[in-house]
Amino acid sequence: MLVGLYGGTFDPVHLGHTHAALQVREALGLDEVRMVLAARPGHRNAPAGNTEHRWHMRCIACEPQEGWQAEDMELRGAGTAYSSAT
Repeated sequence: MLVGLYGGTFDPVHLGHTHAALQVREALGLDEVRMVLAARPGHRNAPAGNTEHRWHMRCIACEPQEGWQAEDMELRGAGTAYSSAT
């Protein structure tokens, strides 16, 4: 199974995010795309939207897409979220 991770603050999630994920999934033949919410990014200021709101938006965006999953691994951790740790 080929799985792609697509991370970001998604503040807010928009069509640009979903379009990019669809294109990469198709181009690479991925079976699944996991959208990872960067809860506390270390490379920029804190997101404007609160984490819970951004998480719910992310879940709603994944619902209509077969093979998409909203991934909460960075929400479960404490402290700053770094892609290398994910």
